[in-house]
Amino acid sequence: MDNDFYGWAINNFIFLFQDKEDMEIENGFRNGPIYVLEIDFIQESLPTVYLSKYKYAKLDEWSNQFVLPSDHLRFHWPSRKNILK
Repeated sequence: MDNDFYGWAINNFIFLFQDKEDMEIENGFRNGPIYVLEIDFIQESLPTVYLSKYKYAKLDEWSNQFVLPSDHLRFHWPSRKNILK
């Protein structure tokens, strides 16, 4: 049994949304902003919810059609830029 819950407990979820009215580009994204809903359970008191809107200049150059678990930090850290100062 794994006694260290950081190895198996999921304490942060990120959901991505795009406007279905925006034109779909070749890599599967849409040519428009990415809206992010993040629910963070890291704090031991109440969950924290972050709502973000990201605009990327070269979204059409992203190579993967799907957001992978390795992309998590691409959406996690920008919302914390002001928190970390």
